[in-house]
Amino acid sequence: MIRVRIFQSTAMLLLFAAVFTGCASPRAVRIEFEPYRINQDGQFQIYIATEDTPWKQEVVSQLALQLGPDYSLTIENLSSLSNLKTSEWDVILILSTFYAFGLQSDTEAFLSGLQEKKKTILVVTSAINDLGDYGIDSITAASVGNTKKDAFLLTPKREPAEVSVEILQLIRDKTQSL
Repeated sequence: MIRVRIFQSTAMLLLFAAVFTGCASPRAVRIEFEPYRINQDGQFQIYIATEDTPWKQEVVSQLALQLGPDYSLTIENLSSLSNLKTSEWDVILILSTFYAFGLQSDTEAFLSGLQEKKKTILVVTSAINDLGDYGIDSITAASVGNTKKDAFLLTPKREPAEVSVEILQLIRDKTQSL
């Protein structure tokens, strides 16, 4: 009986460790990329924090084409948000994910301390309908790579070009007054 209890306790402890370690750190499975810039001499400075997924990278590519040379884009990993000086940028665009337990950790930490909300745009590629709690412009779109049935039911899948048109309008609105 004692061996059974010890086995059950050990099994439970290992299960909890696996669940909490796996869920607590999606950063460990995320692929980091080398930061890069597009149109370095552009008049407007746009900071883009993103993850390295084909869908999000296509959104960035579409934006670069649509915005043109007047917009300088700096593209970095979401982990860079912790060091971001918002005053240096005209617009901050965050392309992130909403996991089962909440918004991606770097994104959540940044938004929790955000003071300059008018210049920030959040795009979440997950099945979540209400991002209004953050007090910033936001767009929700399950990426076309998301094959989960619940994501499809809650949030329609959208092509990068379609989403980039919405982001483009928000960026132009924000920079028009500068």
